[in-house]
Amino acid sequence: GEVRMTQELPGGTWIESARNIHREADLLFAELRRDDLSYVRAYTVVEPYFQYKNLDGVFYRMQAACISLACPKGFALKVEPPPQSVNCLDVVCDPKGPDLIKCCVEAMPCQNLTVCVIPQVPDPDGYCYGPTCEPERDAGHCCVGTDTCDRMACPYGWVSTAGAADIRCATAICDPVLELDLCCDRAARCSTLADRACPEGTYFNELEFCAGVECVAARDRAICCQEASTCEGMSCGHSFVDKANMSSVYCDGPSCIARRDTPRCCDDAQACDNTTLISCTFGTVIIPNTYCFGTVCDPVRDTDFCCKDAALCPMLNNTNCSLGFFFNETYPCDGVSCEEERDRDSCCQVAEPCSRLPCPYGYLEKLNEIVPHPETGELVESLYCTGLSCDLDRDLLTCCDQQASCLTLECPFGFVPAWNVSVRLCLGPECELERDAPVCCDAAADCNVDYTCPHGYVHKPGPVYCDGTECDAERDLDGCCFTAAPCTRLECPENYVQRPGQYCSKPAHVEDACSLALDLDTCCDRGMAFMFFRFTPLWVRGTPGPDAYQVQLSELNLYFYGEFVEKSKLTNDDDDLTGAWAYSVDGNYPVSESPEKAIDKSLGTKWLDADPDARYEEGKVFTFKSLTIQIPGAKPLDSYSFHTADDLPVRDCTSWLFEGSPDGINWGVLAEVADATSQVPLERQTETAKFSVLVPCFAPRALYIPNAGSPYTCEEGDVISSGQTCTTVCAEGYTPSIPTLTCVDGSLDPQLFTCLPA
Repeated sequence: GEVRMTQELPGGTWIESARNIHREADLLFAELRRDDLSYVRAYTVVEPYFQYKNLDGVFYRMQAACISLACPKGFALKVEPPPQSVNCLDVVCDPKGPDLIKCCVEAMPCQNLTVCVIPQVPDPDGYCYGPTCEPERDAGHCCVGTDTCDRMACPYGWVSTAGAADIRCATAICDPVLELDLCCDRAARCSTLADRACPEGTYFNELEFCAGVECVAARDRAICCQEASTCEGMSCGHSFVDKANMSSVYCDGPSCIARRDTPRCCDDAQACDNTTLISCTFGTVIIPNTYCFGTVCDPVRDTDFCCKDAALCPMLNNTNCSLGFFFNETYPCDGVSCEEERDRDSCCQVAEPCSRLPCPYGYLEKLNEIVPHPETGELVESLYCTGLSCDLDRDLLTCCDQQASCLTLECPFGFVPAWNVSVRLCLGPECELERDAPVCCDAAADCNVDYTCPHGYVHKPGPVYCDGTECDAERDLDGCCFTAAPCTRLECPENYVQRPGQYCSKPAHVEDACSLALDLDTCCDRGMAFMFFRFTPLWVRGTPGPDAYQVQLSELNLYFYGEFVEKSKLTNDDDDLTGAWAYSVDGNYPVSESPEKAIDKSLGTKWLDADPDARYEEGKVFTFKSLTIQIPGAKPLDSYSFHTADDLPVRDCTSWLFEGSPDGINWGVLAEVADATSQVPLERQTETAKFSVLVPCFAPRALYIPNAGSPYTCEEGDVISSGQTCTTVCAEGYTPSIPTLTCVDGSLDPQLFTCLPA
């Protein structure tokens, strides 16, 4: 709400439930919220130092009265004015703030009371209940008896004398100086204790005092064995570093002393000049007698500490250099100070010869003859520029020869002429292969690195190069690749099928180009080849219902790698018969809607099957016969689909069992679909999504299992559906080592068993 004021608002919790606040002089007006959440107009006179609260729409002060304050020791509650009529500055009186002065007065010590009768004496630590002592009021708590020795704390190195509880001092509190000999005896030092063994983390303090006039091991070990300081925090001196476990290593005392505890707490640091790990950068040198921050130097951590700026050559007194040399004032010495014998060769550098002159494009340095130095006889270069530094205009003809064109150089194997070879120049007046190939030629692209052979090809063994710095797919095919051997040259193992259109990893001209070790994953997939495929409808879209007694589909499609399984239709692309046919054992279908219509490649025809008993009763599920496709040779598949028929979506199959068999006898489940209503389109003559299949397993071959059962090694037959088990079978008189094997998508687990004598 609105706040209007000409003076500061008083404190308190009232403002949290107030609105339309207004203060004029000492009057405070506001609408206060009542307990029923309504608001009522209220006012109060604002008094200094008071805070207020809202109690159901009424202002109340929040300060406490002095009578509630417990004055601290040495003070007593004021009598005038009455403490119940004096308020503290807050809702709780503060014994340490302004409320102390407001509510309390200094009390007189009990020692000013003279009415105590011996053996009682005034309490030296007590106070009367007012600014002056009054015998009648204060004698009861100020007069106390004389103290006994057992209440006196003997100083360090002393222990209470025997019978201290029966020995009385002269005053209410025993005097630790005047009555020391009365109450205490000298304690024995730990040095008199024979057994000095201390636990881990403590040390034996022989200067410590025992708890009696004689030391007793059982009682005083805990006193004499005192907490030792850990090495943590001790500063290891020059040439030492902290041990890695300083927090769990202890010094031989309450604090660590470097002279005594360095061997315990510190390891030897590695000297900066005693390692190959520290490599100072140019212009810096290792300072003698410096150490790394560890037992082994760390280049990252220690290089900046170990290496300091070297002195510069002008620190040498003599700056003269011999012929062919110049004094380099910006060059660093090999130390923090320069030394004549050590640093002269570094500071006197070879004067700039012609070899330092950057000859312009089309020119290169002349051959520099080596001649004896006039002073030393040492062989030196013979060509120098005519100044301290070379000048192109002045020294070109002295120092440079014209270069030959790269067009005259034939690039070596693995290289091709640079793209701008016509403007490139050799590094001499004539081109030389070894010297000029890097200038005139570029590295050809490596076929095995930069070229990807297309499908059906494999890389030629290296080194083989493309005809350019980058490979071109069409240009470099024959140069980089061999035709790969087709996977048809590899016989896939049992329970594998060959992947179509794939190639082995070796070229076709190589003998045994395909091998299971290298090409199994490329050429073969887990799978099984079948001649018979059986589609059994279990449920149609209208189930349950009176119209659900018929099932129909236009085409049943078998796929392998996205293509129709070979010869799975009645005719091929040339309309020649493939040898495939379809049938339905005991099927109930019209002649014009026979099983062959499901593989005739025509969406205008269909296969239909009907339950012979079309009568419907509540909850009845009609049954249908299987549609079986037989192809002329066993082929693998990885998915299947079907096309809906031309009418009546109520007849669409939405639940089915799909099986495969290599011989028409042993069947394996490829798919069991419980409810595919959402995956079967309502649109007519429309293909469903492709459904994937599970891979069954062949029963283990008896060839690999001596004394195996016959005709099959599994009671279930020669084909085991994925997710099903094979009950192992042995010949009479033998028992399988493993009772069952499990088929998991084309792989038995375990793969074999043995037949043991019964």
